[in-house]
Amino acid sequence: MSDEGFLRGAARAFATPPLVLTAAVAVLAPLGVMGGWLGLPLLAILGWWTWIYAFLLVRSTALGQPLPVLAVEHANPLHEPRPLGLLAALALGGSAAWAAAQHVPAPLSAAAG
Repeated sequence: MSDEGFLRGAARAFATPPLVLTAAVAVLAPLGVMGGWLGLPLLAILGWWTWIYAFLLVRSTALGQPLPVLAVEHANPLHEPRPLGLLAALALGGSAAWAAAQHVPAPLSAAAG
């Protein structure tokens, strides 16, 4: 991929739809935090929408498709199983790395870094 193609793909994150989602999350996330326990569903939906849109943005950029528009049905985690599977794989890998780090003897972990 040329530098120009990379920059064109990276600039897609600064187009109108991603910025609108970022602004909406920036406005609604503090409300969810202030809501305490009652704000947890709002925070979960906002987190899921951000994860889904990032997944859709990367996919559409890789395939050369137009920018995705976040729809209400994307709030359902079962609507698109691939992002949920990727999130589960990342959580499993992170948990395995953390568990392995807990069982590494101290001299080895100090020598590693």
